[in-house]
Amino acid sequence: MNTGSVAITGARNTRGRLAVGVVGVCIAVAIVAPDPDPYRRSLLHFHDFLHVPGFALIVGALLVGFDTTYDAPRRLRFRRLLGVSAVATVIGVGIELIQWLVGGSADPWDVARDGGGIVIAGLWAASRWREVRVAARRLLQGAALALAVAFLLPTLGALLDEAYARHQFPVLADFSTRAELTRFDLLVHGPQHRAAGAALPSPCTALEQGVTYSPADRGTGTSAIQRRSPP
Repeated sequence: MNTGSVAITGARNTRGRLAVGVVGVCIAVAIVAPDPDPYRRSLLHFHDFLHVPGFALIVGALLVGFDTTYDAPRRLRFRRLLGVSAVATVIGVGIELIQWLVGGSADPWDVARDGGGIVIAGLWAASRWREVRVAARRLLQGAALALAVAFLLPTLGALLDEAYARHQFPVLADFSTRAELTRFDLLVHGPQHRAAGAALPSPCTALEQGVTYSPADRGTGTSAIQRRSPP
């Protein structure tokens, strides 16, 4: 084995170890990171959004760390991209299962957000293939950015509504929009309900269906609700 081959092998091994380290850190952060303030919707939505860049980073690390196909045909590169995406999906499902086993909050929607990050990373990686034309490259990268913005929209919407709520204070809400009604979701359901995933109706649905909640049950996650006919 000549010196050049040894250097290439050493660089690949280094990249592989770095990739494993990055993936390990992402997994550890996802499992042990504390939940944000349950009464700040923007923080909750941003906490959820972090699954997207986190899994885009995992896919990117695996693609760079285990890149052994510099001049491989496109079919082989596509199969490799699918394989890395499948590994990242298994990691996402595994994280939710571990959180559930240790008594944390396991959310199927987190797996969907993980998938969004995986797709974004895949689109961006495909856009960098040498045979991709400029127009197609821009299309793929634009689609990746648009998908990232779509996952960020709930956070942006919550930030805007929180700013509007501060402007309205001391009036809590005029109850004219669904966004305003969601300000009271956790007052009714409580953080325990969000973690448990119980199927209580939101205040939006409650007002539409004539459901009232007992004040004594706010923040407890219980289901002590009374159905009454709308006035």
